[in-house]
Amino acid sequence: MKRTAFIIRGLSGSGKSTIARMIKTFIENDEIKRENSCKIISTDDFFMEAGVYKFDPKLLGKNHALAFEAFVDALKPESNYRAVILDNTNTQYWEYKEYIKVAKEANWDIQVMIIGQPKDDEHVLQCAERNSHGVPLEAIMRMSNRFQL
Repeated sequence: MKRTAFIIRGLSGSGKSTIARMIKTFIENDEIKRENSCKIISTDDFFMEAGVYKFDPKLLGKNHALAFEAFVDALKPESNYRAVILDNTNTQYWEYKEYIKVAKEANWDIQVMIIGQPKDDEHVLQCAERNSHGVPLEAIMRMSNRFQL
């Protein structure tokens, strides 16, 4: 069975989570028709409290570590996943290189995907308008400026 780790990159509001859900739906509805064959992992999930997103910058390092641990666990053969999707901004290579490393070590195929045009001014404005966590334009502009293509 071919197993793929998707590393999704993009600004807040670019549509990363939408694409992640689409990939998950596609995989779970293919010829196997097996639910739970794909796992989406996002650091944002670790900021959820009783179904409400509560960002706390003091928890960012801890929650990124929890996301990485969840990713590593999902790669294990006993997890039985066909695909694992990392849904984070991943603006710079150092932010996702360890994910690639562990996926390669686990003998998974890797697909790195950039959603949107992170260096395009119009795209930056659209992301500021539509992101679901209220990330301000200034923060999205900083993401765009540091985004490595």
